[in-house]
Amino acid sequence: MGCSSTWNCTMLWGCIVYLPVFFISELSFLFLMLVSFISPQGLDL
Repeated sequence: MGCSSTWNCTMLWGCIVYLPVFFISELSFLFLMLVSFISPQGLDL
């Protein structure tokens, strides 16, 4: 299976690699915000 152009392959792999990383980082950030909002005293840093 060949790509029509190198640019298309680069964009495809960029989306495949970037989207999960962005999604996971956003989830972890929201989770930390939620935990700190629910129990501020639980985060003894």
